[in-house]
Amino acid sequence: SVDNGAATGQSVLARIAKRNQDRQAKEQKRKLAIAREQEIAGESVSDFTAKLTKMRLKVESSLDPKEIKKVKKVDLPQYFDAVVSAICDIQRYAADSYFFLPPYEVQQAFLTVSKLQSSLTAAKAQFCPRRKFRFTKRIKKKGITKAEKIRDPKASASGEAESESTMLTIQAKSECKLTISKEDLKNNTNVKITKITSSEVYILQAISTLRLTDLKSTTVYVGPVSGPIYVERCQDCTFFLACRQLRVHETHACSFYLWVSSKPIIEDCSSIGVGIYTVDYPLKEKHFKAGGFNEGVNYWDKVQDFNWLKQQQSPNWHVIKKEETKSPPSLINSHQ
Repeated sequence: SVDNGAATGQSVLARIAKRNQDRQAKEQKRKLAIAREQEIAGESVSDFTAKLTKMRLKVESSLDPKEIKKVKKVDLPQYFDAVVSAICDIQRYAADSYFFLPPYEVQQAFLTVSKLQSSLTAAKAQFCPRRKFRFTKRIKKKGITKAEKIRDPKASASGEAESESTMLTIQAKSECKLTISKEDLKNNTNVKITKITSSEVYILQAISTLRLTDLKSTTVYVGPVSGPIYVERCQDCTFFLACRQLRVHETHACSFYLWVSSKPIIEDCSSIGVGIYTVDYPLKEKHFKAGGFNEGVNYWDKVQDFNWLKQQQSPNWHVIKKEETKSPPSLINSHQ
C-alpha cells in the first residue's frame, strides 16, 4: 500500500541519517584524539614538517661527496656511524609523532628515511667498499638445511633495500640452528633473515638494521641493533629484540620480548604478545653503549597499532602474563 511504502521510505532515510551521524561523530572523535596528541607532543603538523626537513637537510649535507672527501679514511667508519644515528633519530621522531599526523605525512616521513638509507648505502659503497660475506662456520646436521648467503632479487630492485655489499641475506628452510658470529658478519652491518621454519636464530652482534621476513615457528635472539628492525609475515614465532625502532607488518600469533627506544608499531597484525627483553650475554653492555641506547628508556609496552585509531587498548596486542613469560636459555652465552 501507499502508507507502507511511505513508512519504508522514511525508515530507509532514518537509517541513512543515523549512519551519517555515526560517521560524523567518529570523525569528530578522531580529530579530538589527534588534537590531544598534538597538545601532548607540543607541536603541530607544520612543526613536525619543519623539524623533519631540518633533520633531513643535515643528513643530506653529511652525505654530500664533497663533505665526505674532507674526512680522513681512517675516520670514515665513525663518520658514517654518526650518519646512521642521525637517520635513526628521524625514524624515532616520525614513529613518536605518527598518531597526530595525516597518513600522507606518515608515508612521506618514512619515504624520507628510506631515501636517506639508500643514499647512505651508496656513500658507504663508494667510500668504504665492503668485502662480500662468506660463512666461516657452518652447522651441519642430518636433515637440517645449511644457511647460505643468497642474492635477494626483491632487495636489489627496491629503493629501500641496502646494497648487496652491506646487506647480509640468509635463507634456511627448516630445523636450522643459525648463529651469526663477528667473523661471519665481517663488515656487513645490515642483516636479513627470511623463510625459516622451526628454527633458532642467534645474532648477538652489533648490527645497524635487521629484517625478519616469512618466519614460522622460529625463535630469534638478537643483541642491540643500532637502527630499526622490520618484521614481516611471521607466524607462531618468539622474538627477543633490542632496537631503536620496531615495525611489524602482517604478523600473527607471535611473542616479542623488547627493549626499544621508541614506540613499537604494528600494522595488519593479530595476537601479538609483548614482554621485557631479558637476553644477557658478555658483550651486551658494550653493544648497548655502542648503539647509543639509554638503558633507562624502554617503550616495550607502548605499542602503536596503525589499524586501531580508538583510544581504547587495541585487541591486536597484549602484555604477556608473568606466568607465560619465556626466558632465553642459559646456553645463549655460547652463541657468539
